[in-house]
Amino acid sequence: MREIGRSIRQSRKNGRLRRVEDFFVPSNFNFVVEAVNDVAGFDQEKNTYKTPSLALKLGHSLKKIADILECEAKMKESDNEAFLRNLERIRSLYEKKWNVCFVTCPTDT
Repeated sequence: MREIGRSIRQSRKNGRLRRVEDFFVPSNFNFVVEAVNDVAGFDQEKNTYKTPSLALKLGHSLKKIADILECEAKMKESDNEAFLRNLERIRSLYEKKWNVCFVTCPTDT
């Protein structure tokens, strides 16, 4: 949880993601990657990380949080279809693209 908190704090400094929910909007995926790169200490000049495993660990944590949010949304009686679709799409992005993003994804958006 501490790492997720650091990611949220960093994303607020970057000014793009304000709330935890913003991490689970598919159009914000590149901003999430940027925040995680900052937290993991990515050096663009050297193309290295201060803490390489942290970026992958954060991806795993974000997928778990998406699963928890999905369960919570399904248990509520209100209409959460748009939110559930976003969770499904972002979880798919995390599963399919996260590992490669720290090698090939541009973080400039």
